[in-house]
Amino acid sequence: MVGITAYDSLLQEYESWWQDGGYAISDAVDRSRTPWLRMFDTAGVRVDEILYSPEYWRMLKKGYGLGVVWRAFKDESLLPSLFLIYITSFYDCGLSCPYTVSLSTALPISKYGSPEIKDRFLPHLLREDDRAWQGATWMTEIKGGSDLGANVETVAVPDGAAWRLTGGKYFASNAGAELAVVAARPKGAPLGVRGLALFVLPRRRQDGQLNYTIRRLKDKIATRSVPLVKSNCAKVKPTSWEGPRTVSTSSWRF
Repeated sequence: MVGITAYDSLLQEYESWWQDGGYAISDAVDRSRTPWLRMFDTAGVRVDEILYSPEYWRMLKKGYGLGVVWRAFKDESLLPSLFLIYITSFYDCGLSCPYTVSLSTALPISKYGSPEIKDRFLPHLLREDDRAWQGATWMTEIKGGSDLGANVETVAVPDGAAWRLTGGKYFASNAGAELAVVAARPKGAPLGVRGLALFVLPRRRQDGQLNYTIRRLKDKIATRSVPLVKSNCAKVKPTSWEGPRTVSTSSWRF
């Protein structure tokens, strides 16, 4: 049981927002349809844009603005993020997924990323307004996600200062996020989970071109507030980071 915390006023504000109108938005989104995929623009250029209703964006950005990601860093504690996600789950469990994977993108970059990676991406993920970037964590492939060491077949090959990933991801949650953490096996790495590495995959390259393509959105009967896709990472150049192969003690406090 959690008693009085320093975040009570924040949490009361957030819960009141859901009760005063947020839940009605969530209900309307869930009863309408899954967000839809716009694969090409009017000129026939591949864009792979996930389209949502304006009400969905209002609902989604509320949590980011209140600090579902940035407060964990500002307060050096996961408690405010976990409290906000906990309340979100009562009203829209699907929406808790984007918040969770965005946090799960920022944390490993902060812990394992090189100074260059941190400087390039963290400021976008930790914005304290509704322009904050979203994150995603893409591990699962066609064979399943329970045993990543056996099932991940995406291959990473060095390409200049970056890496080129060839493969595809299934059940890729929060599609359309500006940044994803992706599991792949560097060419020549041993089999099993110890041969895998994580890579930072921006949605777009620095020249503005798409860094991956989306095959299709999955039709779902519930949790429609989070898009789930099959994605294709073939011939992309994500920026990577090198992290330790063993788990170290986290400096984050609960």
